[in-house]
Amino acid sequence: METNSDLQRVYGKTEAGRQVLSAGRRTSMPVKARAALIMINGKDDLRTLTPSIGPDAAAVIDELLRAGLIELLSPAPAAARPAPHTSAPSGAVKSPADARLFALQRQAVASLRPYFGPDVVSIAQSLVSATTVQAFILGLDAIEQQLAVYVGRKQAARLLAPLRAG
Repeated sequence: METNSDLQRVYGKTEAGRQVLSAGRRTSMPVKARAALIMINGKDDLRTLTPSIGPDAAAVIDELLRAGLIELLSPAPAAARPAPHTSAPSGAVKSPADARLFALQRQAVASLRPYFGPDVVSIAQSLVSATTVQAFILGLDAIEQQLAVYVGRKQAARLLAPLRAG
């Protein structure tokens, strides 16, 4: 079990982590670890990330740390940190398209979690592993069909519209 101070730790991607994400599907990284790596932004602490990553978030974070894909940026309590307004590390994003894709992937996992629960990462695998915005948008079609089973076609289209426009 994590202690309160463990949950307040903030992690950021290393250069190796950014390279793994840039490589897309050419890596053998597990989908859940890739999704967690996408969500790690250097601003949110483990407590904030846990609902999106899942109950085994600490184990996934430890795996990414051991692999050298992320680094501990701050063990300080969240109350002691200023409001999240930090610049991205230099070289963190290769292009505006990459920044948009990472933001869309992160938003997709967060938006779909209420409907798919802990299975969201495996269900949204096509979105998480997309290497271009166009591939991400194509992946939304399959997700929309799955989501329609639970909420209906019109509601599924409404829920995914912000991701398509994003």
